[in-house]
Amino acid sequence: MVRPNGDLTRYLNVVDFDKVANTITVKYGGAYSGEYKVSVTSKLQGSFNSKLKFNAVFEFTDFNPKEGSKYGGQLVTITGGHFSTNPQDNPIKIGYEYQSGIIHYCKVLESSETEIKCRMSMDSRRQAGEQELIVFAGTYEEAVCKANTCNLTFLDSADLPTVERAASSFDAATGKHLITVSGFDITDADTTTIQAYVAGRE
Repeated sequence: MVRPNGDLTRYLNVVDFDKVANTITVKYGGAYSGEYKVSVTSKLQGSFNSKLKFNAVFEFTDFNPKEGSKYGGQLVTITGGHFSTNPQDNPIKIGYEYQSGIIHYCKVLESSETEIKCRMSMDSRRQAGEQELIVFAGTYEEAVCKANTCNLTFLDSADLPTVERAASSFDAATGKHLITVSGFDITDADTTTIQAYVAGRE
């Protein structure tokens, strides 16, 4: 496959052909987003006449939630395509800036053809405000944003739920220590959407 302006060529591996049906089966290993012209050549007959075009798409069409704590920890679900099924193939960042040393990576937990789930890195130095969500193909190409907004809003302390107290208990049946947290404006009802940390002594 060759882009019409000739700036990028992507070779495909021929894995099968059928002389009766006049078909060639190729293995597509991915390509940078854009429109490509499909070219077919033969050692015996040279280049074939082809007007076929292939459109490679890498984009995200939505993500939720659109806001979360400036300290991080929120679970973000991104929809679109065509994502890798390997969680390590599509790194996610929310924010570009490097100089302050703030961690912008959103750790990918699950990845499929049409959906990625990631959890935002914890960092107490992050400022409240909007930051751009970026999905990478490998480590270079960025997905095209087709969502209504491409920014996630980090909420300031005053807009976050408040933890008022925590009580610990021991469950003899399971042999586990339990911590019950109570406070205000804690809306999570599903254990998969909330995460807690206990900080040790220095």
